[in-house]
Amino acid sequence: MIIDPAFLGSLESNMRVLFDVKYKSLNEEAWWRTCTYESVGRSLKEIVYFSLEAAKLHRGFKGGFKDFDEIRYLNTFVEHEYTQSGLELTEAELSDLDGNGVQSATKWIGEIGQLTAHHPQQMLANAILGNPVTYDGLPYFSSIASGHFTYGVDITNGVYANDLTGAASGSYPGALPIGGATTLDAAAINLTKAIAYIKSLKTPTGYPRKLRVKALIVPPALYGRAVQLVMGAFLPGAAVSGGGTADNKPLAASWGIGQPLAADELSASFTGGSDDTYYLATEFTGEEGAFLYSNRQPFAVRYNSGMTDAELERADKLQWTCKGRNGLLPLHPYGLFRVKAT
Repeated sequence: MIIDPAFLGSLESNMRVLFDVKYKSLNEEAWWRTCTYESVGRSLKEIVYFSLEAAKLHRGFKGGFKDFDEIRYLNTFVEHEYTQSGLELTEAELSDLDGNGVQSATKWIGEIGQLTAHHPQQMLANAILGNPVTYDGLPYFSSIASGHFTYGVDITNGVYANDLTGAASGSYPGALPIGGATTLDAAAINLTKAIAYIKSLKTPTGYPRKLRVKALIVPPALYGRAVQLVMGAFLPGAAVSGGGTADNKPLAASWGIGQPLAADELSASFTGGSDDTYYLATEFTGEEGAFLYSNRQPFAVRYNSGMTDAELERADKLQWTCKGRNGLLPLHPYGLFRVKAT
């Protein structure tokens, strides 16, 4: 095998195509965008500013402006870390007659295409399972016992929870299982309770927060049950309640969730994961999301194309490197709710 510019050009042309195919195919299965707000980073450590809801309508019989709204800003920061990989093949490995060198290069680039496409989702899954501290100084997922501040920074306007677990208390519904021994009709009631609680939350100014549940994210073990709940036509009743079936289509349509999203990364196979915990992602007014994914430097592969015959003859090895620079930051807890079975 002669390693010349024509050979290298052909090899790397195939590698580019393979990278794009693997990257795009995995992106089609991604769920991370339902929970994140994406931005373009510009520095190593970037300060993120956002404001709390402050707009109010003031009633009175006299004209003119007597009351002015005060906007409160919060800030936090996101750090951009490098994520990288590389492959090095010697001239001997590339020129082997059995073609293992070429196969190694194409296999590596295919795997890198998948890993780079999956990287934001893996970062988000790690954060969800790790439960980081958010801007109010509390763990991202917090139950009503140590709830998040409605005002964002203090208890002035009360608290809310985005971790539904344990016993119910007042409007807080507690744990709401949808899998395991829970019957399908009971699971539908529990999901309705979770959505009702989310819709009951208010802004710091006392208005409804108008959260809309846009996605049901489940581990693979709950996916079949989630499909039955959200997309099934009928709900079979429990024997103790007389059995029979109920039309599920109006209820499922009222939820407005759409097809459930399977999150392999959140299953019990991974540290901190669970096969009976599910998540509800919400849509709300404003640009921010549940998490911020900041892309300082998109992933890119550095190829060797352009090397001359003389350069290739002198080179004892070829290198391919892939590098990106990005960061993830927990933002609004009301953007993602964790619902446990117990």
